[in-house]
Amino acid sequence: MHFSDVRLSLPNDWVDVSEDLPGETPPPLANPEESPDDLDALLKEFAETRSLGKALSVERGKSASHYVGGTFLHGDD
Repeated sequence: MHFSDVRLSLPNDWVDVSEDLPGETPPPLANPEESPDDLDALLKEFAETRSLGKALSVERGKSASHYVGGTFLHGDD
């Protein structure tokens, strides 16, 4: 999957769940078998390996599968 200048390489069992989300939600990916705790760990690992700092405005929920997302600031953004 390509999104802006970001390329994501994901395991084969991950799927696009965007049809389950409202309106202008950015394109998400999910593995229906991941638990909320697993997703929290993945978000933390993602941020740490990219030196993003701590996630702000973390959102968790469940539609067709569990999801977690966070906001990261860059510089004075």
